[in-house]
Amino acid sequence: MPALREARFSTAIATLNRRVQGQAYYGTLGGFLMTDPANIRQHMLRVRRSIPPSFHHVASAQITHQLVSSRRFRNAKIVGAYLPLGNEADLSSLLYCTNQHGALTPDTNDKTFVFPRVDGERIIFHHVGDRTHLTKSKWGILEPKHDRPIIDAEDIDLLCMPLTAYSLAGNRIGMGGGFYDRLLANLTDKPIRVGIAFNWQQGYWQAETWDQGLDAILTERGWHNCVRS
Repeated sequence: MPALREARFSTAIATLNRRVQGQAYYGTLGGFLMTDPANIRQHMLRVRRSIPPSFHHVASAQITHQLVSSRRFRNAKIVGAYLPLGNEADLSSLLYCTNQHGALTPDTNDKTFVFPRVDGERIIFHHVGDRTHLTKSKWGILEPKHDRPIIDAEDIDLLCMPLTAYSLAGNRIGMGGGFYDRLLANLTDKPIRVGIAFNWQQGYWQAETWDQGLDAILTERGWHNCVRS
């Protein structure tokens, strides 16, 4: 990314972060820092719904840029991503990493991108090459078409997961369905687990025994490495 453009990104993000930072860390529970996951989830979702479109666009672009520029991404052959729900940090531009001839750019031309589809109590990952491979679910959410090739989670090298809140210890709060916790419970070395978030989504709480930790967190401000418990 050109230096001038990157500086503008940073300035815009810093300005917009100030508008939501205080709301995100502290709620309305008598002025105390929230430590209950359910309350954190509810509060973060409320804040996330209020963020300006300009912040969402700029910060998502910065997160995607840092992702594709990273060693983790370069070393991965199969990359798991997601299609954003509401104002989640948006990685869907990975499906548009093409040049003027329609070919994938050098950063992505050796990658297989997989996206999740909810199937009952589990999520299944399908290979997605472009947006024509997507369809709307019965809830109106974009997901891979059923006939797209299925990729086993244990074959994914780098898994980027959405979240509602994260802690610097590598804990993650999702939407409450437990899909990723169940998926990862029986996996060990692979995939590398990366939580994708906006910087202000940081919180603190005591993880449950069934919670699956992260190897790293990526926000618009950069990478934070974690020690998975």
